Amino acid sequence: MISQWVYALGFALLTPALIAWRDAYDWILSHGRFRERVYVLGSGEQARNIVAAIRSRSDIGMEVVGWTG
Repeated sequence: MISQWVYALGFALLTPALIAWRDAYDWILSHGRFRERVYVLGSGEQARNIVAAIRSRSDIGMEVVGWTG
């Protein structure tokens, strides 16, 4: 049997670690050096949708450098 203090200790340790990890991830993605630069090949509606999706989501770590559209 695991006592209740083990759950409380785990929660107390993992919550700040998760918050720190998310802050570090956001900090890393905010710097252009760590973003993946992509070039989208295509000129149709699907290519436009992909470019719009990438540009609207800064949290995925991608930057559209160009596209044939």
